[in-house]
Amino acid sequence: QAAPAIARLLPALDVIASSSLVRARQTAACLAKHYKRAKTVELSALKPDAEPAAMLALLKTHQSDETIALVGHDPHLGELAAFLIGGGALELKKAGACLIDLPTPTAGGGRLVWLLRPSQLRALR
Repeated sequence: QAAPAIARLLPALDVIASSSLVRARQTAACLAKHYKRAKTVELSALKPDAEPAAMLALLKTHQSDETIALVGHDPHLGELAAFLIGGGALELKKAGACLIDLPTPTAGGGRLVWLLRPSQLRALR
């Protein structure tokens, strides 16, 4: 239900990355229906026990102007988002989403652009 709203907010995605766990793959597939040109990949760095630094290493392999959707699990995804923007705590509810501008993949190098709860995304559909 959140995918149409995300597609309205982000007209293009270059990569849709998910963990290999079933629910994340299913969610990534729903998102991919709205982004036919996006490359879909599974990343071990999105598994719930992965260290945030592992994601930084993977993000460094992409162009700085690419838009990448990360599909994972709470609380890991919220912790990863907080790591990317420099700490604090981000609570990403199931089917929630955030947009982080990360010009250079470094810990704390990102800027939170928006954070939306599932109810907000449903209202934007």
